[in-house]
Amino acid sequence: MLIPGKDNHPDSLTIYKKYQQKLFNYYFYIFTQPVA
Repeated sequence: MLIPGKDNHPDSLTIYKKYQQKLFNYYFYIFTQPVA
């Protein structure tokens, strides 16, 4: 996992934001599912 600040390349920031978005979508999907 990339640490913002330590790796200050634009590519790293883009990857970090994409990862953050995927994580958000993952949790959003879980929490919006009806409880089995």
